[in-house]
Amino acid sequence: MDSAGLSEVTGLQLMVDTHTRLDAIDASVVAPIVSTLLDTSRPVEVTAWTCAAVASGMGGQGVYRVSGSGLLDGEATEWSAILKVLRSGEENTDPTSETYWLREREAIRSGLLDGVEDGVSMPRCLAIEDIAPDETWLWFEELYNDMPHPWPTETWADIARQFGRWQGEYLVGKPLPSHDWLCRGWLERCFTDWGPPRLSGQLPQPVFSRLYPGDSAARIERFWEHRDTYLAAYRRAPLAVAHLDAHLRNLFYRGGRVVAVDWAFASIEAAGADLCGLIVGCVYMGEALPAEYREFDRAVFQGYLAGLADVGWRGDADAIRFSFLVASCLRLATVFVSTAHMLANDLDNGFWRVMATLLGAEDQEETILRWARGNQFLAECADEARSLL
Repeated sequence: MDSAGLSEVTGLQLMVDTHTRLDAIDASVVAPIVSTLLDTSRPVEVTAWTCAAVASGMGGQGVYRVSGSGLLDGEATEWSAILKVLRSGEENTDPTSETYWLREREAIRSGLLDGVEDGVSMPRCLAIEDIAPDETWLWFEELYNDMPHPWPTETWADIARQFGRWQGEYLVGKPLPSHDWLCRGWLERCFTDWGPPRLSGQLPQPVFSRLYPGDSAARIERFWEHRDTYLAAYRRAPLAVAHLDAHLRNLFYRGGRVVAVDWAFASIEAAGADLCGLIVGCVYMGEALPAEYREFDRAVFQGYLAGLADVGWRGDADAIRFSFLVASCLRLATVFVSTAHMLANDLDNGFWRVMATLLGAEDQEETILRWARGNQFLAECADEARSLL
């Protein structure tokens, strides 16, 4: 059996083991979780519970909603919690790797956001259980938003301000953490490891030309051609701790505070890099309307600068802007191009459904339209970055 086949078999065995463990959840497992959730030291009698999959993630991870009912001091109560299952694999055991399987566990244990006031927070973790050498369970409170999507621009500006307050602390003297499990240089690797975009040769293909309308392909390729210049400037940017996956499905907004989930990519990165998810991600996902992209961009970016100012930063706004623009191109230019290469000639490929989910689209046509709008905006980011060099 070749290595690919062995990896597939190993992955299937991990899934079987996990499902067996999930099926074995009983009252003795759930009761202490519920007690912590309800903030009580008194015993809780769990009378019923269910476990349903919410989502699957990279590296064989899974997210489940565990909910049920019980009795506390004889009174009926209902509860729900989120269980995230982390699994190891052949390629994610190195703490310095961007796919390190235990990064989120370590981010929680380290108190990565301890001391952050009026800024980004993590969800309340109810328990960390190392179930097996290759599997860890993270139990969280279940989160809800105050309002459905799409959120108003003012809300996104406030979210960006809270990111700015958090990350600005590192720009005014707070030492960067030295944990070996924090990613470093990931966005640069994400960009260069995928290789050149190779867009122009694909434009005669009808679907590909729709995904990269106008001259957006040429503008993104131009960014690649001058990558060494961009990267040299980007490496000089001030650094902060970053989430690096701060798109709308990983953010909850309630009571005027933002809670970010899924810290698997927690990193040391240029201040402003998280604006990729907060601004460009919202364009790709349809959170910002096409006619309002520029106003949305301006308002959210100004919100981030206001957060930096809240903690005393008085630096060069253009430097933060440049970092945001370059980080967006590093994160999305080559990865999305590679996906487009795969799908443009295969409209029946099942990965179209993955892209529809990622972009919040109802069908393939809406997926293409949102993807194209995002690519146009990304090309504008590349042009603006060049103007700031």
